[in-house]
Amino acid sequence: MKRFLLCVVLGGLIMSYTMEARSVYSAMLPSSIVSMPGNGSTVIVVEKSSQTLYLYRSDMEVVLERTLTCSTGKVQGRKQIAGDQKTPEGVYFFVGKYLEKDLAPVYGVMALPTDYPNLLDCVGGRNGSAIWLHGTDRDLKPMDSNGCVALENGQLVGVEKDISLDFTPIIISEKIDFSENNDQAVISEAVDSFLAKWKDSISDGDYHVYLSFYASEYLPHMAWWNDWRSIRDKAKAETGPFSVEIDNRGIYRDGDVLVVIFRLKLNRGDYGHDAGIRKLYISLKSEEYKIIGDTHKVIHSAGASREPDMKKRQPILWAADQILEQERKGRAARVLTEVRQTIDVWLEAWGKGDIEHYGACYAQGFQSGDMDKKAWLDRKRYLSTVYDYITITISEPTLTIEQNQVRADFRQNYKSSGYTASGIKTLVLVKEEQTWKILQEIWKKN
Repeated sequence: MKRFLLCVVLGGLIMSYTMEARSVYSAMLPSSIVSMPGNGSTVIVVEKSSQTLYLYRSDMEVVLERTLTCSTGKVQGRKQIAGDQKTPEGVYFFVGKYLEKDLAPVYGVMALPTDYPNLLDCVGGRNGSAIWLHGTDRDLKPMDSNGCVALENGQLVGVEKDISLDFTPIIISEKIDFSENNDQAVISEAVDSFLAKWKDSISDGDYHVYLSFYASEYLPHMAWWNDWRSIRDKAKAETGPFSVEIDNRGIYRDGDVLVVIFRLKLNRGDYGHDAGIRKLYISLKSEEYKIIGDTHKVIHSAGASREPDMKKRQPILWAADQILEQERKGRAARVLTEVRQTIDVWLEAWGKGDIEHYGACYAQGFQSGDMDKKAWLDRKRYLSTVYDYITITISEPTLTIEQNQVRADFRQNYKSSGYTASGIKTLVLVKEEQTWKILQEIWKKN
């Protein structure tokens, strides 16, 4: 009985501790996590001093979901050069996945490469490569890797399910610092205000306004700006402006630098397109935020090999190209639908002898041979009184847009009480009074 009571008490204490821990982590978070996108997104935080990996999840609030033992580099300190067996420190993102069949046994069942060295590493003179989160083929021991972060195979498989390539960060530090949620919220609000102005400068600002968001010592790649301004201003004058949207935004901290990652989208009217993943490095050293680094890449997908070469075409220009192409196809589809409606009305009215609606399908400048519109309709009106019936069937028209005209080609079968013929009919239609009308009609009997 005493043993039973002891188990109950201990169980209650463990449950109480677990609930208390989750509550504490709801109020206190690693200072490196400023704001997460939500919708079940995750962040991995590695503390080298304790050889511990933490997985945080954001939904209604940010909670600590898993605590796992890991192994980092054999040598203490921040990685500086290739081969020093140290684990990097900073904010990195997973960029790929290797399965067991592609790996040496030492990496276990899976490996997830990171983007080390990132922009801050390169600026700081740190080099090396192949920093992964991977499994192992032996017992996990503290500080036993060559610089990677290792987990037991089963635990890695569980963690991998919560990783979204290109968006889930792995934040590595010697020891985790914690901050109040309220402190992080202040920074998050300030960053969102900064981003709103930054994106507005792209959609509606000039070169100098855009550059004002960047630190004087950092000059972003700007070769694309003149092309973008030309496309943007022309689109605005014709049918309406582009708007820039920031989606899936996450804010993470590496010392005095905020690493802000998001999906950039370009929209206009009913059309939109991804402009890739944008990553801004924002300095906290000055009184106002300034961007000290800016990178972008196309969306990671199975079809990545079919994406355009972004070195030749900046993502926002590529997105604008896609929207303009979507609009062109949309306009073409609407034109062809409207033209087909005119042909249907024309065909039905002709068969019924309804010359009023039949004639309304013809443009004022209609000409067929030596007959103008009036002569043409007079002749059709006469034939409708001569024949007891008229039946016309056509094949599915082939519609071709040619500048401001549409050409419709189809086989026509004509049968009346006094005449039968089959052949190829061509109609040339133009827009008149907001309606597509027949400007020319060509008949070739065969």
